[in-house]
Amino acid sequence: MEIPIENIIPNAVPTTKSALQELAKDAAIKHGLNVSRFLATQACEIKKLQIGTTTVWDYKAQSDHINKKGVRENSWGAWQINLDAHPGVTKEQAQDPVWATEWSAQQFADGNARWWTCWPGNNI
Repeated sequence: MEIPIENIIPNAVPTTKSALQELAKDAAIKHGLNVSRFLATQACEIKKLQIGTTTVWDYKAQSDHINKKGVRENSWGAWQINLDAHPGVTKEQAQDPVWATEWSAQQFADGNARWWTCWPGNNI
């Protein structure tokens, strides 16, 4: 059974893991991407919360990665968009699953998939 994240994080957009996956699949198809690679990147990048025996995808989370200065990376949302590297993207946009998925799909289509640590050509 999926627990909608709005039951875990107050005021969150009502989105489940399956809805986020469907959103990514649709964006991948729209942009002519390799659907499997795009979904694998999403699944790797997004932070997971363990609630009892259920894993919930947290599409608003900040990265847990610590940079060379000992500070948490300024990356946010389901796609962990780094705001320092992309100053034109706001934290709110990065945490909006619809906006962030579309933006990420466009970046993949433009040949920038390697920006994501989890892109299959990099780590997974």
